[in-house]
Amino acid sequence: RRPMARLGPHHQVPTPVETTTTDRGSDLAWYETGENRTTTQLLSGRDWSSANPFTYAGLLARLELIAGNNMPRMRVIPASRIEGLGYIPRSTEGHAVDAIEAVRRCGPDADQKPKAVLVMFSHRWLQPRWPDPEKLADPDSKDHVKAKAIVQWAKWFKWWRLFGSGREFVKGITVDPDLEVFFWIDFCCVDQDAPGPEMAALPAYVSACAEMLVFATQGYDLRAWCQVELMMGYAFMAVGDKIFQIPPGFTHKRQRTVTFSRYRVPDPSKGALTNEDDRKVIIDLREAASASTAFTFPRSCRNLFCSDPVSAALWACCCCGWLGFAAWLNSRSSRPGHSVVYRLTPKDKVADAEAQPLLIANAPGGKTAPRAAPQREAGASVDVRAA
Repeated sequence: RRPMARLGPHHQVPTPVETTTTDRGSDLAWYETGENRTTTQLLSGRDWSSANPFTYAGLLARLELIAGNNMPRMRVIPASRIEGLGYIPRSTEGHAVDAIEAVRRCGPDADQKPKAVLVMFSHRWLQPRWPDPEKLADPDSKDHVKAKAIVQWAKWFKWWRLFGSGREFVKGITVDPDLEVFFWIDFCCVDQDAPGPEMAALPAYVSACAEMLVFATQGYDLRAWCQVELMMGYAFMAVGDKIFQIPPGFTHKRQRTVTFSRYRVPDPSKGALTNEDDRKVIIDLREAASASTAFTFPRSCRNLFCSDPVSAALWACCCCGWLGFAAWLNSRSSRPGHSVVYRLTPKDKVADAEAQPLLIANAPGGKTAPRAAPQREAGASVDVRAA
């Protein structure tokens, strides 16, 4: 999927200072920050967990922690920029902007939520090449089907947050009419000539995003990079178990409701790759996701009880059993082959016949026990209002 030189012979990731496994832990050993703290260690720290990315101050705090630990600053590209260009630009064209500057420019809404909505874009490259000495690989088609679709989704998402049904199901994101969508897209936002440091910081970038958008093309679910992105979203993103997806040709038609598809993320270390040298990177990222404690039961208890004084007072009036039950509903752990993700697709009045096998009868509600294969389960479309 990634035709760029990830860990290939031409662009090697800088070798970290040699340390023992005990010194550095087992997480992302192929790249370490200047303070000898791995990305996973940063994400498990108190400063990171106390910064709520759904608040303006918390999102800025996370982005500044990334930069402050000598990691590459997160870059994003505005949906409006892609619309103006008409295509997805390569990182060397310089169209990506610093995420901190983007969040500050948009500012907070009346509820102190960021009006800049950071969205991770997960997709399979449509024109991969490896090796690619002439740099001809392109994630999009020649007629820019992806660029057109994600611009339309950004317009739809803004409209849906203001007027759609089931907006409360996707919690924490602003409903301000001035919200602006920014995408993290690998081709735009990762240095394509030396991607190692930014790929090592990928879990942190995912954790700073408010949502994930999947571009569902044939073969997407078989690709290792796509699988590991879903797994990291599940492990590090607050709503990583409920993400959006769109098919090629998607257009904004004021679709008021969304449909759900249930998908179990397989082990990405066994997924298909264009460049087999990426396999080690995939395994490291998988281990980082598996080691995540962002949504474990103890942390869910702490988040519910200590998130703010009002919540603490409310929980203090309730028995511990209700607290434990609520924390259990909100907890999850990332395990290859067991993590269940729900994909939300804007619902047309007449559903696409090819999408019907992806839809399920019941919207997700709380904890869902893992099921056996097949990984996708069929059913009928649902209105979010039934959730």
